[in-house]
Amino acid sequence: MKLSAWRDDVDISDARRLLQEIASQGNRDQLWKRVEPYLVPGDQLKAQYAFQDLWDTLYGNA
Repeated sequence: MKLSAWRDDVDISDARRLLQEIASQGNRDQLWKRVEPYLVPGDQLKAQYAFQDLWDTLYGNA
């Protein structure tokens, strides 16, 4: 699955569900390193901000 900017509520819901499923496998930085290889070239920064926002919404900004 290639990750890009989320386009709608369904994308955000799917991303939230996936993040909740893998969150037990590491902290935010560790999980981001696992996600990076699947990013769409050119959208890395946008995806990183979206990931961080979603993480902060779910788990706080720790």
